[in-house]
Amino acid sequence: MRCEVAQLFWVRSLHWRRNEKQKSGIYNHFRFGTRHPCSPRRLDPFRHRIIDDVLYDNYHHYLQCEDLPEITVVESAVAENQDIIREIEGLSEGQVTINVDASSCPGRGSIVIYYPSHAVREQIEDILDGRTFYDVPITLINQ
Repeated sequence: MRCEVAQLFWVRSLHWRRNEKQKSGIYNHFRFGTRHPCSPRRLDPFRHRIIDDVLYDNYHHYLQCEDLPEITVVESAVAENQDIIREIEGLSEGQVTINVDASSCPGRGSIVIYYPSHAVREQIEDILDGRTFYDVPITLINQ
C-alpha cells in the first residue's frame, strides 16, 4: 500500500475508532505517539501557515507564551474599544464572536475572533487595519 493511501486510511480509521471509543491497534499506535512509516510528518511552520490560511481560511498568530501581552493589557484593550468590537460583531449578526483567550498561556492572552465566511474575514481585517487589536495579537477562525 502506498503512503498516500495509508495516510488516508490512517486518518479515517483513527477518526472512526476514536469516535467509537474502540481501542484498536492502529488507534493505540498513534495515540501514544509512535510513528508508522507512512504517518503524516510534522509540517514546517511555513507550510502550516499556508494550510491554515489557504485551506482552512484561518489566521493564527503562532506566538510563544512569553511573547503574548499580559492578560490585564488584553482585557483593558477589549474594555476600552467596545465600539470596534460591536462593529465587528455587527458584520454578521450572531455569527461573529470575539473571545479573550486566557487559558492557553497562564497570565497572558490574545483575542480570538470566530467568523462565518472569507468575506467577513476581509471586513474584519479592514476594520482592524492589520492582524492585531490595538497591539494585542489576534487569531481568526472560520467556523
